[in-house]
Amino acid sequence: MSKRIEILTGIQEKLHTWDQTAQSAHVIIADTKEFILALKEMQPVAYSKEEILLIETIINQQERLITCIKEEKSKLATEIRAMNKKDTLLDSYLYPKRQPVFLNQQV
Repeated sequence: MSKRIEILTGIQEKLHTWDQTAQSAHVIIADTKEFILALKEMQPVAYSKEEILLIETIINQQERLITCIKEEKSKLATEIRAMNKKDTLLDSYLYPKRQPVFLNQQV
């Protein structure tokens, strides 16, 4: 088995451990970084059919990881906006802002 297939298989094995959560997706991305760096350091040689199939499955799995992370990011952003809105409402109720009063001195 070639070194490149070993690296691709290692990436695929890491991706198979994903439990469909954003938290584990971040861990898997960090764990596969060293494999990807090893691939970049290899000589650019044409890929075999087996390597192409492995790469295609890896890409599909990574796209699912990224989709999960984006969905979680969107949920968190919505929750943060809701929390900020609650804080703003509470502050305006507890500490009402008084508008400055200007007196017309010509009267």
